[in-house]
Amino acid sequence: MADTLSFDAALAEALSFLPELGMSRVIRPEQKEAIYSLVHGSDLLAVLPTGFGKSLIFQLLIRVKQILSSNAACVIVVCPLKSIVQDQLTEASLMGSTATSLASAILQDVENGKYQLIFASAEEILAKPFLSSLKKSGSPLHQNLAAIIVDESHIVETWAGQRSTKKGNKSVAFRESFGNLGELRSFCKQGTPMGALTGTADQTTQETIRKVLCMRPDCSTVYASPNRLNLRFSVKKVTKDVQLKELKLLVNLIKEDGINCPKTIIFCNTMNEIAVVVNHLILELGRAVFYPEFSTVQDNCILAIYHSNSWQSTKDQVLAEFKTNGVKRILIATTALCMGVNFPDVRYIVNWGPARSILDQHQEAGRTGRDGKKSHVIIIYHGQQVGHCEQEVKDFVRAKGCYRVAAYKTLDATIEPLEPLHDCCSYCSTICKCGGAQCDGTDLPFESGMQEESRGENSNAKQREVTPEDRVT
Repeated sequence: MADTLSFDAALAEALSFLPELGMSRVIRPEQKEAIYSLVHGSDLLAVLPTGFGKSLIFQLLIRVKQILSSNAACVIVVCPLKSIVQDQLTEASLMGSTATSLASAILQDVENGKYQLIFASAEEILAKPFLSSLKKSGSPLHQNLAAIIVDESHIVETWAGQRSTKKGNKSVAFRESFGNLGELRSFCKQGTPMGALTGTADQTTQETIRKVLCMRPDCSTVYASPNRLNLRFSVKKVTKDVQLKELKLLVNLIKEDGINCPKTIIFCNTMNEIAVVVNHLILELGRAVFYPEFSTVQDNCILAIYHSNSWQSTKDQVLAEFKTNGVKRILIATTALCMGVNFPDVRYIVNWGPARSILDQHQEAGRTGRDGKKSHVIIIYHGQQVGHCEQEVKDFVRAKGCYRVAAYKTLDATIEPLEPLHDCCSYCSTICKCGGAQCDGTDLPFESGMQEESRGENSNAKQREVTPEDRVT
């Protein structure tokens, strides 16, 4: 296998084309370490935050392998959602890589090595016809396979029934095939590495990923703190009867700015909550829900809905419009939208009640601020909405101090409040004394009333009335 010097030279050559695509030829140390591990045949678990450039790892892996061996190379990438596959195919095309979705490819072409990147769901890749092609020792697919990559790999725990519930039992499997991906190893050439990529995985999840994917004991782990400094966290508890009033900010933004209002995703935990939020916004906005206002057709509606039961054609249309600077500005969605999809310019994430798990909470937060600009994660909830949440989520929204620290503590216990404090979270803004132009919070109208509330809930010297909703655990 290549030594370090030849690897560095091959990587430099592989990076040389990036400026032509408007990208920097300098990659992060964690990306380099991940590529190095896979090139040298080591299994890899890479826990890297949203927007870090995880897909560049397998894109460059192909090029480095080809440079070092002077032979063709290919990578299989397992993706949980069709929307992620479509995004990856688009990105691969821009990078100049030959790529296909296994769902639409001619299997013989895949076996014969026509593609450098093969994207597939767990169900597709574990189907007997593909496994028969993969195990043919003389085929280009078998010989040239540089790695199997599992993208969004935390779902091998959550979707395969490997995560413990609050009662100590294992969760019900949603898609069992993701729990069987370790079987792929027996069909590959000996020494073919397995790579797992994710943006959110605590220690328990990391151990589950290694176990389910049958990773070797010497598996390399590449980790970067999930702390995204451009995100500001706001948490506001309200009573159920006034929760909808918290959408007044959004209504005002749409009425004032129309098609130029900041892109926002509202995450709801149930279909009923989606219906309530959408109906309220339509009622409050009137004709302002359309752009232009006189054109009252669905295509000109500023609002859009996304959930797992939507028609695939509807999902594709919504995603395509929301990625561009089009009419769709407010997207009301379930957790079906919390993985992989790259919206570069979302400014607000509103959680209509916190996510069920802390991993989902961070996945949903990961849809905003991917361009590096200051963005906001706003959790608005009433007591009944935390009843089905994991304990880590309850601890987060009920924190007696910095919400940033509370949000990340299970993923990175070293994280501290962000300076200046008013840029950190809704609690820290109440104790910030920097005197800066934005320290008074006047640019954060959605936090009106939060300062008094935060001081009350975060101070042992004050008491508050406990309602029946508050008693829900």
